[in-house]
Amino acid sequence: MPTDPRLIRFCKIWDKVTDYFFDLELYYSRDYERLRCFMEDGRAELRVGSAPGHAARLDLEKGTFEYYDDDDSVNLILYNMLREKGFTCRYEPRKGVFCNGVRENLEELAKALATATSMDLRLRFPEDFWGKDFEKIDGKCRDIEDVRDRELCAVSEVLKKASKLIQRVT
Repeated sequence: MPTDPRLIRFCKIWDKVTDYFFDLELYYSRDYERLRCFMEDGRAELRVGSAPGHAARLDLEKGTFEYYDDDDSVNLILYNMLREKGFTCRYEPRKGVFCNGVRENLEELAKALATATSMDLRLRFPEDFWGKDFEKIDGKCRDIEDVRDRELCAVSEVLKKASKLIQRVT
């Protein structure tokens, strides 16, 4: 059975956005080097960082998305981002984020997933990634005190700029 074209597009979008984040120096290079998307039929398995078990799974037949990470701050941000995009998800502490009904809006899912790579490090060492005075962060996000809220705002703004790259993905 040939790989579903929607899945191929999902992986291409995720790949473009991860390249964009890396070019902006928003990823730890070791995390970036480990990124992979493996597709078979209607399923994709993704390696989304360098930590063991840092992975995601998309199953178009079942309409499910699973994101595995033991970092609760990252999980909560991804969970909130996906819910804002209209996905039905649940957050499980120290396990990850699990969504149903994801056959539609795969572009938003791919973009959101790309933000998770190195997010734990951006949260712990924000100045190393966003700049000493957060100069890489859009002005409206820069003054947000809560580190998780600032990260969610900042990556959302980066994704808006990345959308131009995605328009060319077939």
